[in-house]
Amino acid sequence: MMAWLIVACVFFSVFFVVVSLGTGIKTVSQSVRNHSGGHSDVLKLPMGGVIAATSTLFSGDIWRDAVSKSETRLIMAGNPGGKLSGAQYLAILLLASVAMFTFNFVILVIIGGVSILAFFFPLFFAICTFIIGNMWLDSVIADRKKFLEREFPYFIDMCVMVMGAGSTFSQAIKIYLGENPAGPLSAELRNVASEIDYGKSLTEALTSMESRIDSVGVSNALKAFVQGLKMGTPVIDTLDEQADAMRFMRSQIAERVGEEMKIRMQGPAMLLLVAVLILILGPAAVNLQDSGIF
Repeated sequence: MMAWLIVACVFFSVFFVVVSLGTGIKTVSQSVRNHSGGHSDVLKLPMGGVIAATSTLFSGDIWRDAVSKSETRLIMAGNPGGKLSGAQYLAILLLASVAMFTFNFVILVIIGGVSILAFFFPLFFAICTFIIGNMWLDSVIADRKKFLEREFPYFIDMCVMVMGAGSTFSQAIKIYLGENPAGPLSAELRNVASEIDYGKSLTEALTSMESRIDSVGVSNALKAFVQGLKMGTPVIDTLDEQADAMRFMRSQIAERVGEEMKIRMQGPAMLLLVAVLILILGPAAVNLQDSGIF
């Protein structure tokens, strides 16, 4: 009986994690962007007051490194939950872990009474909830990195063509945003355009963009572009050089993906080979067994 109860708790725990991380974070993101206009306002979040109060637990010096790393990761992920601070993000993970622990603990205590299992089993799932939350953020960072590496070369090529026709770099950005209103690269370029409109130089805006991107190829291209601007190189010439570099990087990415696909195909190919051998040799083995040889 206890084994079935544990299985039931596992099922509801996994279901809780999937629902919370799959829909809750999306709701948080939409709530922040719809109500706060892109500014950090944790009180606009579901349970915002509780999150704001819990985030004060991470205000000490002992949490400074963890909060700083969380803020950096949120920036690299494109602020998927709105512009939350590192302390607020850690508070959300802590509250989710506490909810997971409380849910499982109450269920087990009601069913089987207070025991060691009723404490350690919920504690295990609480820790897993905290870890899964961090893994989710890492996956968002990785997906965003892949998208930027895939789209940035096309943006550079478009800039070369548009500026070759007489447009400025700012106009090229606006043209790209008009054709591609959504996506991580569009969000970054929208920030660059806004910073330029508010008085920052192109060099400062691109440097700020480079600090928010966790892609070596894109960051190197932006650094080279900024260096060319500081040295007085014409923008069109700098973009032309970066376009060639990004085409080479794109070919390298394609080759790497091709090599990875070869490795990934080995497993299915072996299974297919085994299936073909069974299909060919199976009837022969049955006939040999019926004939009395085996």
